[in-house]
Amino acid sequence: MAGFLGLVALIAIGVGWYYLKRGVNRGVSKVLYKNTNARAMDEVWTELTFTAPGAPEVVQARVVAALALPVEAPPVVGRLYLAGQDTGRIEVRRGSKIGTEWTGRAGFTPAAGGGTSGVWTVTQWTLRDGVVQSNGIIQDMAGVREAIAAAVTAAGGTCSMRVLPAAERVKR
Repeated sequence: MAGFLGLVALIAIGVGWYYLKRGVNRGVSKVLYKNTNARAMDEVWTELTFTAPGAPEVVQARVVAALALPVEAPPVVGRLYLAGQDTGRIEVRRGSKIGTEWTGRAGFTPAAGGGTSGVWTVTQWTLRDGVVQSNGIIQDMAGVREAIAAAVTAAGGTCSMRVLPAAERVKR
């Protein structure tokens, strides 16, 4: 009986140690990556809305050409790639065949007065220890958004960006 209680106590100490270590790591990460995470969350919650002359298929093709991304996920090292596209939608990801760091989508729909209207948003993102820990992730999110805006404005369209206020942020 004493051996059994000793084993239970050892398991309890091990589990307690695991959760203590995990909590400390999360706390340290939140302190060390506070500014990076704040910038990342602003980028995640930035919506790009756009209108452009021309049919949605034409504007979408211009955006895809401007992004010039590979269509296959890299095997190991996370990079940007065009994860999918169909009529009226493209999906961009940063990741590899092992995992995805973030996903963004742009939708292209016919505008009421002719032309195309659309929206780009980041739809999924991965946190490590409760925070985004990489400036590269932030730069890629901003780079894709800026490339879409540049392609739309080069086609004679207009763009506007808006960071959603905290009260409007609902997990997508």
